[in-house]
Amino acid sequence: MAYLEAQAHGLAVAACDTAGVSEVVCDGETGLLAREVTPSAYAAVIDRLIESEQLRRDLGERARRHVMERHSVEVAARVLQAELSGLGTRG
Repeated sequence: MAYLEAQAHGLAVAACDTAGVSEVVCDGETGLLAREVTPSAYAAVIDRLIESEQLRRDLGERARRHVMERHSVEVAARVLQAELSGLGTRG
């Protein structure tokens, strides 16, 4: 949830690629993922963000759009409505 909240505020995310993180953080598009779950790999992606203001800005802008298009309350409501409306047609 914290990754989605950060992205919704236009922040680029640095994270390790574990347990579903890549479902909400798109590596190189909305944030940077460390493929290895080690302190040095995580530090490397953080360093990339620290070193480039433009990268942070670009990732943050795409992150906000990504969350609004795929993970907003409105999107969740539409998906839920579609699922619930389909229940009445199942036999």
